[in-house]
Amino acid sequence: MPEPREARWDPRPTSATDIPYLWSGWLEFSMCESVCQEVRMPDTEALIERLSQENHEFRKLHEEHRKYDEELAALNGRGFLSTDQQWRVSELKKLKLIAKDRMEVLIRHARATMHA
Repeated sequence: MPEPREARWDPRPTSATDIPYLWSGWLEFSMCESVCQEVRMPDTEALIERLSQENHEFRKLHEEHRKYDEELAALNGRGFLSTDQQWRVSELKKLKLIAKDRMEVLIRHARATMHA
């Protein structure tokens, strides 16, 4: 007898009753994203300011992150988003995360060189 396989998760609703559940999950994620605060070390703000002034790559990433955030806020402020706009929101979130991850690498590197 074959062993049962684990079911794969499919994000698409399978019935009309799934839509409110999926919508509420998205709403909770969306609200958490805007309400949740990042916990930072006390010297992080000063380090970000210093890196923004001294490091061209960090400055560029910081500016890109800010632009993505502004565009995302503008799109999220609309009542209805077309399919292309929804795709752009998803793309902007990913671009913001990539920029943030790269900035975090530079921050960790700067901290390591400060404490070395």
